[in-house]
Parts: sequence; C-alpha cells; structure tokens
Amino acid sequence: MGLRVGDDTLFTLFFADDQIVISEDEEDLSYMIRKLQEEYEAAGLQMNLSKCEYLIVGNEEINDLILDTGTIKGVKSNKYLGIIFNKKRNSENEIQERVNKGRTVTRTLNSLLWNKQIKRSTKKRIYSSLVQSVTLRFGNMGCYKSQ
Repeated sequence: MGLRVGDDTLFTLFFADDQIVISEDEEDLSYMIRKLQEEYEAAGLQMNLSKCEYLIVGNEEINDLILDTGTIKGVKSNKYLGIIFNKKRNSENEIQERVNKGRTVTRTLNSLLWNKQIKRSTKKRIYSSLVQSVTLRFGNMGCYKSQ
C-alpha cells in the first residue's frame, strides 16, 4: 500500500477538505477508501462519492471503482492543488496548461507591457510577478524562488 518515498511510505495527501489516497492497486484502494469512510463516519462526516475520482498511473484502462457504498469514477487525469496528474506519468498536460495561462496573462497585460510611459524596471517587475508566477509557479507552490 502507498507510495515509497525514500525510507517512508506516503498513503495520503491532505489540503483543506481535499484528500488524495495513494495505493498500488485497486484492491488496496478499495480497502483504504472503506477504512477512510469508517473513520469519517465515526467523526460524523460523510464522503460525497459523486465528487470522488480515481486515477491509476501507468494503466491505460479506465474503469470505475465499485464499492459497497457506491461507485468512484475512473479518470485519465486529475487536478490537485493546481497540478495536473495523468495516466502517462508525464507532464505534457501540466506544461501546456502553464503555457496557456502565461499567454492569457501576457495578452491581458499587453497594453501595460508596451506602454512607453511605464519604466522598463516596472514592466520587468510586473512580468516577473504575474507572468512568471503563473507560468513557472513561483510563489504559488512555496518551494520555488524567483530571482
């Protein structure tokens, strides 16, 4: 069960009310989801299975995961905290989305970036803080630092 990271095993990721369960196969995933549902119910919470999705990385086949309490939809890709995870173990979708967001921000800022009344140093700061932060995730993930 889980994902080996160095000497540790990662079973789940949390952020606010979002959670990712990590397992090696569907059997482990079914077990972990069942246990998670039991823990939620013990705390007076209930999972909304219609909002749940699951992704098997490296497997081209997409099936729904059928549990005793409902069905979880299988997907090709999933976005978590702004990052796209896909079945192919690559970053093509993520890179393309970042490029598209950077283009959108650049189009929006075109009138400022080409304005001759705005200093070049100000334009660089605008570009760095807005375009680069969207395209390269500076400041957005906390682990990158712009120069």
